[in-house]
Amino acid sequence: MFPLPAETDFDGITYAFKYTAEFTAALLGAIISEAAKMSAAAVEPAGVLTPADSATQLCGASGAIWTKKPTVGKNGIIGIVANPHWRETESWRPVTVDLAWSGSAGSFAAISERGSVVELHPRQNKFKTLSKANSAGFVVEFSKFRDNEVMAGFSDGTVGVWSAGRRQATLAAHTEAVQSIVPLDAATFITSSSQNAALWSSTSWTKLKVMHMQAAGTRLVSVKAASGTVVALMSDSSMAVWDADKMTLESSPQPRHRLVLPEDEADVKLTCLAQSPGGAFAAAGGDNGSIYVWDTRSGVRTPPSHPTPMRFNSLFLPIAGPDPHLRHAPR
Repeated sequence: MFPLPAETDFDGITYAFKYTAEFTAALLGAIISEAAKMSAAAVEPAGVLTPADSATQLCGASGAIWTKKPTVGKNGIIGIVANPHWRETESWRPVTVDLAWSGSAGSFAAISERGSVVELHPRQNKFKTLSKANSAGFVVEFSKFRDNEVMAGFSDGTVGVWSAGRRQATLAAHTEAVQSIVPLDAATFITSSSQNAALWSSTSWTKLKVMHMQAAGTRLVSVKAASGTVVALMSDSSMAVWDADKMTLESSPQPRHRLVLPEDEADVKLTCLAQSPGGAFAAAGGDNGSIYVWDTRSGVRTPPSHPTPMRFNSLFLPIAGPDPHLRHAPR
């Protein structure tokens, strides 16, 4: 890399003084060249994905997601997208708290712990930052009224609504953090905090009524709805089931059923809730590692004649195959 000079005094003295400047310049040049090569190899152009481990930084408030079509990595990851506003700093970590797909699956929205809301259209290769709110973000959902309407709930109790990337309304929904946003149909949706729930019009963004869905002495944890059935999880690990049409028509709708855990597992804390697309089943996860599944349709009575759920100790979903296989332990 550094050729010796043609004339060299082997006593070292003449060589040291005669060629110090030349040698130093060559050394510095080589170091700079090698550093440039290493930097170029380590930093790839924005938007170019290497399989499974390179993140695309979203630049600006809107624009293209990728500058080059992403490839599928060895782990099956198509692409990793990072929002500059979610970058980690000394004071906080960027946390994505919720994601939602649109009804057509053409776009999805993400909300961060810091309240940033971004809508992404992978097929069209574009994104738009909808909000950089100061309030913490909790939940994001798409409206059933229009496929391009996004709703996001924040810690200050408000719900932001955007249509085609433009803010349409800010709903003063609750006094506590908004934990759930649940579209019932094209005309109405529910928002809920731990204290209460509110029914809204999807067309005028007006509040239709406030509802206290939780049982006395409990708080709301989560609300889900599908195919005309609404299910709410309470802080005492009980659940209630309503008919969606009665919730919209009646001033004080009463639940159709109440679901509780078996008596020998009454101390289990249910932490999350999911509902099947047809609304016939409700599943809840417990702090004991079990998943409980109820049939919400018929034969369900309030305690003590409560339905006995099926508990899944382990759940297996095959990668390929027409039918899922479940290994369960009924109780």
